[in-house]
Amino acid sequence: MDNWRINHLLELLTQEPQDEFVMFALAHEYRKIEDYGHAIEYFQRLKLQNAEYVGLYFHLGHCYEGLNQFHDAQATYKAGISIATQLNEEHALRELKGALVNLEMEYPDQFS
Repeated sequence: MDNWRINHLLELLTQEPQDEFVMFALAHEYRKIEDYGHAIEYFQRLKLQNAEYVGLYFHLGHCYEGLNQFHDAQATYKAGISIATQLNEEHALRELKGALVNLEMEYPDQFS
């Protein structure tokens, strides 16, 4: 792997294993290169540590979509919508609702 950002973030995470920002950034870097398995691993790790880290749900849902795991994507968006509603995070709420609508419109046969 010659992605210097990923290598750097892995090093930082070794030094601070509970750093939520580093976990999120690492997962996001894996998502950008479509390494959805690793991205999901770090998003899930972050979710276990802090389920209220509302930004992870949108990106985690997209990772599941990238793997054609549409029910997992749907469940992730719905969970994020619930968290965003509880936290009154309007921007995240709009993004998650939009992602859910797009998913269900693009793959209606998956949800009937």
